[in-house]
Amino acid sequence: MAGYSDGTFKPDRPLSRAELASALARAVQREEIGSAPAFTDVEAGHWASSAIAKAYRMRLMAGEPGGAFEPNRAVTFRELTIVFGRLLGSETEALSIMNGRSASIHDEQVPQDAHGVHDEHIAVSRAEFVVWMNAMLRRRPLTDAPQQWIDVSADREEYEDIQEASISHLFEPTPDGSETWGESARRKDD
Repeated sequence: MAGYSDGTFKPDRPLSRAELASALARAVQREEIGSAPAFTDVEAGHWASSAIAKAYRMRLMAGEPGGAFEPNRAVTFRELTIVFGRLLGSETEALSIMNGRSASIHDEQVPQDAHGVHDEHIAVSRAEFVVWMNAMLRRRPLTDAPQQWIDVSADREEYEDIQEASISHLFEPTPDGSETWGESARRKDD
């Protein structure tokens, strides 16, 4: 997942639908079916237009009623669960993975309101997304890489997941589901 040209990652910022499409288009290799519609609110020159079309063709994301995509709208927990369910073929499996990773990072389950009730309308942060995306793709947190972002300190809970998701690197899967990695290049302009 890309950071910003000013050297920041903005981990607590809500993930936009355009950013989600962009991350999916880069990270997921999947059959693309048909063509994407011309969304009424995504011009050809939009920074994520090709990624939005690819995420649509991979059947991971859809448009909104009336032909819009709403690229700047924050992704909700429920929406991300649906996307990950499409990726894995099971929303139940996606939710289980999301709960497991949330508990291992924050000692809590997926977002809840003040009364402890599951709140599916909560916006997903960029940091939460990369933790869950790494888990969906069976990518392990990246350790021992130089700090990439001026606003993500090494003592942040999601630090290694942010590193994994934002540093472009070659890797080979290992039998235990983790990876060994080689050369890397900073992803700030992707």
